[in-house]
Amino acid sequence: MAQLQIPLAQLKSVRYADGSVMYQAHTVHFGSAATWCKPYTLSMPPLPEGVASCVVQRLSSACTLGSAGELISAGSAASQATVYHGDTLSVSAVAADGYEDPVVSLSKTTVDDDVTVSVTAGAYSWLTPSSKTPLPMTVNSSGSFACEYQHCYVAATCSYEDCDGCYCDNGLACGESLTLCDDVDSGLKNASRLRVTVSSGRFSGYSNMDDCGCDGCYCTDGSDCHTNYTGLVYATISPQVVELNIGETVGLACSGSQTVNPTLKAEYVSSDNCIRLTVDGTLPSYSRTKRIVISKLEYKV
Repeated sequence: MAQLQIPLAQLKSVRYADGSVMYQAHTVHFGSAATWCKPYTLSMPPLPEGVASCVVQRLSSACTLGSAGELISAGSAASQATVYHGDTLSVSAVAADGYEDPVVSLSKTTVDDDVTVSVTAGAYSWLTPSSKTPLPMTVNSSGSFACEYQHCYVAATCSYEDCDGCYCDNGLACGESLTLCDDVDSGLKNASRLRVTVSSGRFSGYSNMDDCGCDGCYCTDGSDCHTNYTGLVYATISPQVVELNIGETVGLACSGSQTVNPTLKAEYVSSDNCIRLTVDGTLPSYSRTKRIVISKLEYKV
């Protein structure tokens, strides 16, 4: 009798009859030699920016061809793998540097149809610079935040026990200490975006100036020369959190008699190697105050 031999991996479907009714088999046991399971397709999208890796593992399989272990790993292009009816799957992903944990899922963890992987990158991680300026800080019109900070430590001491009465072997005098400072990179100079928490602020100025008609000695009313400022214009800046890219200007929420909301600008100043925040707004030329109070400063690279 002639025999028909089909490699197990090439067998795509098995049907059987029960009387006049045909059924599609999901699992077929060939004695103790092998177990066939219906194949399906696992689809993996390209690895999105912000995700370092994404891997699907096969935890278990009833199929002879379905071994446990890593099944597919995401790359720069979409990819596919074969899974089998009844397989159990898991997926995991690792965030790229500077990003929060990604969200990853499988359309099915127990296979009974085609399976798709969904991968969404987490948000940028916000970092806090090790600022030498204590918070909260007040920015008057403009302020700069240095990008280089110093870490100082005691490098050597001359204790009285080690001293010969005048000096120690390291050349220091009795009781003297040597303090050294190293530059420490805060990371701010590599910032691409800032998140600034504003706790308060105020703009104020005058729209008019009256010099009282002074002739050099007296005003027209006979009083000593003086200048009157009238038409107070002000803006009370509300507590708020603003996000802005380096080089960007954003409006600040406020209340008052101003016609245009004040703004906050962030820029990198290469000559000073720092980030500068500038407060500005549409105010008269006779301005008294321009300030905001920052209670928290964060950045993203």
